[in-house]
Amino acid sequence: MVFEASYAVAGSANTGAVTVSAVGDVMLYCGPIEQVYQTVAKRHTKEENYIYDYPFQKVKPYLQGIVFCNMEGPLTDHDPVPFKGKDESFYFSVPSRFGRALKGAGFKVASVANNHIRDCGVEGIQDSIRNLKKWGIKAVGAGMNNHEARQPVIVKQNGLRVAFLAYDLVPPQSVWADSKCPGAAHATTQGICRDVAAAKNKSDVVLVSLHWGPQIYFEKDMFPDDDRIDMAHAIIDAGASAVLGAHTHML
Repeated sequence: MVFEASYAVAGSANTGAVTVSAVGDVMLYCGPIEQVYQTVAKRHTKEENYIYDYPFQKVKPYLQGIVFCNMEGPLTDHDPVPFKGKDESFYFSVPSRFGRALKGAGFKVASVANNHIRDCGVEGIQDSIRNLKKWGIKAVGAGMNNHEARQPVIVKQNGLRVAFLAYDLVPPQSVWADSKCPGAAHATTQGICRDVAAAKNKSDVVLVSLHWGPQIYFEKDMFPDDDRIDMAHAIIDAGASAVLGAHTHML
């Protein structure tokens, strides 16, 4: 998805155009993908860094302006750690060196508000934020408590301030941050709308990323239900310019 718009900021002579390229879940490393990298590395033995260029090689020309993704898995060198409340067998750990792939593709902001951010424990959450920053990418949607996790990150383009907010709205609840526990940002519709209004006071454009909805296995689930549509409309009415959705594994 490429989101392009022109804005005239109220009460200011500041006008301009902003481009945001947004993709959904990005998973740079797991069992099947590791085998792909091994095959690619054998074919390009003289190009040491080729595997970091490979994931986005065909789509990089389309990633323009402020490039955004959901980082589906902690960017850390720690191993997965099973945790309470998680009833699925999929645990992810993306080696920190793969931040190079995101940087090379031009990513500027990455949501870490998702159901896998705690897969490598609290250390994995901290590492993800720190390692993304190391590669020049701003992490949004997680923190040492829910207040911190719900803070916007702001990127400037063409003189305009673009604020990003990100929330995880799918289980397990044990990945959600609370007043004392690190984790992913989580809020009700009303809470998100309050955050949007606050972010709007600090920026010219607000974009909201939501990790939400069922993963798509049946045709009946292919379209957002009324609750999600109502939530998205409320967020736009609160001042957001766009709502970006991920998690369903579906366009």
